[in-house]
Amino acid sequence: MCKFCSTFRESDFASRRNFLKCAAIGAVAAGSLVFRMNASAAGDDEQGSPLPYPDIADTTGASDELVEFMKAFFKAKSNHDVTGTMSFFAPDMVTYIDSTLNWDEASFSILKGVFAQFMPTWPPSGKSYPTRIIGDMQHGAVIAFTDTPELFGGELRILGALNFKHGKIYRWVDYWDFRGFPNSFGIIKSPKLSNYKEAAVGEVASPTMKTVAAALFSALSTGNVDAAISLFSSDAVYEDMTLRAQILGKIDLARYLVRTIDKLPWGMGAKQRHTLGWDKGGGVEWNAAPSSGVAVGNTALLLDRNGLITRMTSVYDGSLMNPATLQMLVSQAVDP
Repeated sequence: MCKFCSTFRESDFASRRNFLKCAAIGAVAAGSLVFRMNASAAGDDEQGSPLPYPDIADTTGASDELVEFMKAFFKAKSNHDVTGTMSFFAPDMVTYIDSTLNWDEASFSILKGVFAQFMPTWPPSGKSYPTRIIGDMQHGAVIAFTDTPELFGGELRILGALNFKHGKIYRWVDYWDFRGFPNSFGIIKSPKLSNYKEAAVGEVASPTMKTVAAALFSALSTGNVDAAISLFSSDAVYEDMTLRAQILGKIDLARYLVRTIDKLPWGMGAKQRHTLGWDKGGGVEWNAAPSSGVAVGNTALLLDRNGLITRMTSVYDGSLMNPATLQMLVSQAVDP
């Protein structure tokens, strides 16, 4: 480990910047994984310029404006352009939070300072790109995206919750699973966060999304499987990014919930905290069931024209859970 790592302290912003220097230096020194894109995977932005990452995002639940915005944002980030990246954030932004590391970059200037430290030292192969974009610029969005290993010492697959103000990012909270992350750069988690700043932006989701989200988490939190499953379409898909599991169809999902709803972090005892999105989709940030050991999580929802859920994707930090419980939840995804 380089000399910067030994000085890192989670409560010290200057030391955090040293860590980020360490991460970038470590990526180059270790001969980081080369990120390859062939011509068929790459796409163009709205101006016809080639994107520096795979253009593979599912955008069926997003507005055209949001898609254009997010592609441009990730282009700037993948090009390691500090000024360009910061141009997408509101000058009076509320926060950029990493809920897994418990890091709160609580202002535009702090976030810019962090980016200015590590972005210029990322290797050219380091990329960040979206895999699913849901929502719109008015009602908020949920963005599934990947950071390649060169950026933070291991591949990150993240579900971000975004709110906007006057066409800029006002609040961004990342959710991901620390379990399995190699942590090559020695990242240290900060103490548990108590405020995710949702009150600063308010509930701006569309009425349809609010209704679906409220009904879903009311049913889940009380263990009412019948009420929860009535909100899904027949061919709905459930994905658990933490369990690396997928369940196909409303019938199988109902059976899974009967077996696991009292053990799932987003099941009995979980509380809806913040809702994002429009009539085609969005998501719910939630406080986990206290018995799970997990603090918070994020769930993305795609809706059909009748307001039924066609895809539900959840992520939370599984490293906080009892390993035996994780194994049980995975095994229960298979019908006995």
